[in-house]
Amino acid sequence: MFSGLGRLQSRVGVSGLGLACLCPLGVGQVRWATKAAAGTTKNGRDSKGRRHGLKKGNLEAVRPGMILVRQNGTKWKPGEGVLLGRDYTISADIVGRVVFTKCPANRWSRSKKPRSVVNVFPFPKKMEEVLVY
Repeated sequence: MFSGLGRLQSRVGVSGLGLACLCPLGVGQVRWATKAAAGTTKNGRDSKGRRHGLKKGNLEAVRPGMILVRQNGTKWKPGEGVLLGRDYTISADIVGRVVFTKCPANRWSRSKKPRSVVNVFPFPKKMEEVLVY
């Protein structure tokens, strides 16, 4: 009638009681897993770096369109000879040399510490021709 009764009885240890044939697992029987449990994790994801920061240093020569700073918000403020992009990227507008300066905070700002300003000051005409072409 039950073909696996002998195996069930020997595993459970209830030989001769007849309990193994009444229920599929028997009394006190523990079902064993056929595969190891693999568990879940909520970690394991990470985004790529955004590559923000200074791209050109102080007193470095630049041409129009070169990116000077990549940033979120205006950590560095745009000064003379530079453009501020939609994503707050500061790029050169003229041929010249990058100069970082500090300007005092205005009276409406929350922070009273001086702000960093990125400027590009032009070269003399003779040096500009050599640099660009």
